[in-house]
Amino acid sequence: MNVHFFITFAKDANDSPFAQELNKQSINCRIFSDLVSLRYSRRVWLYLIGWPRMMLFGFRQSVRSLFTEPRPDWVVAQSHFDILAMSIVSLLLFRKRPKLMLLGFIYTRRQQQWIAKIKRCYFSIIVGLAHRVVCHSVLEVEDNRRFFNSPDSKFIFIPYGLHVYAPRSSAQLQPDSEPYALSAGRSGRDYALLGRVFAELGYPLRIVCDSDQAVKEVESAENIRILNSCYGEDYLKQLAAAKLVIVPIAVDDISAGQMVFLQAMALRKPVIITDTPTTRLYAEHGKTALLVEKGSFTELKLAVEAVWGDVELAARLAETGYRHFCDQHSMAVFVKNICDVLKAS
Repeated sequence: MNVHFFITFAKDANDSPFAQELNKQSINCRIFSDLVSLRYSRRVWLYLIGWPRMMLFGFRQSVRSLFTEPRPDWVVAQSHFDILAMSIVSLLLFRKRPKLMLLGFIYTRRQQQWIAKIKRCYFSIIVGLAHRVVCHSVLEVEDNRRFFNSPDSKFIFIPYGLHVYAPRSSAQLQPDSEPYALSAGRSGRDYALLGRVFAELGYPLRIVCDSDQAVKEVESAENIRILNSCYGEDYLKQLAAAKLVIVPIAVDDISAGQMVFLQAMALRKPVIITDTPTTRLYAEHGKTALLVEKGSFTELKLAVEAVWGDVELAARLAETGYRHFCDQHSMAVFVKNICDVLKAS
C-alpha cells in the first residue's frame, strides 16, 4: 500500500515527529508539505488570503502526488480543499483517483440559513468524495453520519494527538516573578466568563488569542492580559511557565479545546476545562484535569481557587495528565491510529 500525506505545517515535514513516527509503520509513504500560515486576526483575511493559499497548496500537491511513482493508493489530507483539489486534478489528468482520507473534520451549523444551505451542499460533496472522514469525538461521528446520511464506515473516530516541542531551556522561560494562569485558542471559547472569574479573583491571567472577536467581551482588568501575537515557541514558553491552564468552552456540539488541553498536559501543567461530550473523551475529572459545567461562574471560580491554592492537587493533576497524554495522545499513538485505519481499509 502506498500512502501520500499532505502536510501544511512545515516547508519540509520529512524530518518532523509526524514523519519519524510514520517511518515506524509498515506502510510505504511520501510526505508532500509546505508551510501555509492561517494566522489572521480578522476572519476576512482568512477568506481573502488563507483559503486561496490552502486551495493553491491542494492543487500543487495533488499534481506532484499523481506524477510520483509509485502512485498513491491513499491520500491523507488535513483540509477539505485538498480533497476537492485531488478529485479535480485526477479527473483533468485522466488519472485514477486514490482513496482519500480527511483528517480532523469539524462541521459547525450556526450560520444564517442561506449560508448554512450553501455550506451543507459544499460539504456534502466533500464527504461524498472522501472515503474516510476522521473526527476527534464520537459525538461528531454520530451527528455527521445522520446529517450527511452517510454509510457507517465513512465517518470514524480517532483521538486527537500531537507532538509538543518543549522550550529549549528553562532559562528561556518567562522570567516573571508572579505566577499566572493561561488560556489559549480562538474557536468556541467562553473568554467572557473566564474574564469575569479572574476579575473577581484578582489572580494574573494571560489569554493567547489572535481573534479580536473572540476576546471582545473580556472584562478590562489590571490582572488580565491579552496576547494577540503570540505564536510558536513564544506561545510554548508562555504555556510552560504558567501555573495552570484553563480552557473555557462555549460550545458542546463540536470538538473544541483539545489542542491546548493536550499541549498543557504534555508540558505537565494542571488543567481546568469545560465539561462537554467532546472534552469528556480526553479527560477524567479529578484525575487528569478538573472539568467544570459549561457557563458556570461558580464552578469555574471554585476550580481555579482549588488548583491555585493546593500545590499537591496541582502536582497530581499535572503528573497524571502527562502520563495520560503519553499513553493516549502522543504523536506516536496518533500516527499508529491513522495507519491502523488505512491498513484495515
